[in-house]
Amino acid sequence: GHKQNRTPVLDLHVQPWGNGGARLLASQQDGCASIYSIQDHNPSGPESIFICHKSVLSGRFHPQMPTIFAAAAQDHVLRILDTRGNSRDACVASVRTGTSIGSIRWRPDHPDQLATTGDPSQVVAGSGLMNSGILVWDLRRPHIPLHQFGGHGDLQPAFFWADQNHILSCGRDSALHLHSVVASHQPPKLLCCSASCWTLSTAGVEGLAAVAEEPAREAEPTADQAGTVGELKDALLHRGFERDMGQELSGEDLIQELRRPPAFPRFCQLFSRARGAAA
Repeated sequence: GHKQNRTPVLDLHVQPWGNGGARLLASQQDGCASIYSIQDHNPSGPESIFICHKSVLSGRFHPQMPTIFAAAAQDHVLRILDTRGNSRDACVASVRTGTSIGSIRWRPDHPDQLATTGDPSQVVAGSGLMNSGILVWDLRRPHIPLHQFGGHGDLQPAFFWADQNHILSCGRDSALHLHSVVASHQPPKLLCCSASCWTLSTAGVEGLAAVAEEPAREAEPTADQAGTVGELKDALLHRGFERDMGQELSGEDLIQELRRPPAFPRFCQLFSRARGAAA
């Protein structure tokens, strides 16, 4: 075994690599993620990437882009990193989740989406906040999750994608739960204002800018409940669950998309008034 790493490891994930080899991603308590290359049963490395000054609780390689992985730490930030860059430039996108993340799982066939669940040691049962349950994020619109499952303070520390539209999870109620994206709570449907900024000029004039988006958006516009249930049934009877690793894709397109300004329509409204005047 490899004995260079003396810091506690909180999560492990393996990725097929090369000719019969593998890479191992270790999420560590010292705030780093270490990547070990294993060929012919002999580990080499590690390649250590600094994440933050708090513990890294979970990490997952991208199922189709071998140079990209996601890491979540106790600083309430989910980071997407590219191992082709140096340690300082490795982070290409981030999501501020508002709570520590206990588990990360990429969504099958959706290279820019992933699901998270809160750290059981940090989430209070019955809190009913957005940091509870399972959240599905779209990295192109990281300000609000696409889906929420079990958002009434439920603690669901472990889960996986059964297929691209269904999640299986377990909790402290000693039961397995099957969730569907077509029957989830979808926060974007209720969102009217996605950002705002307030400023005060030297002349004493207050200014407020609000970024508004069209409400009642569908997170899964092409999803059909009967169809997705049929797909799940077919998968269980004939194929089993989706593999954690899929067909390899280039990560360059995803990296460029995450660094590009959003293309979906937004409208900015400006409001101003003199200090002390009625709104």
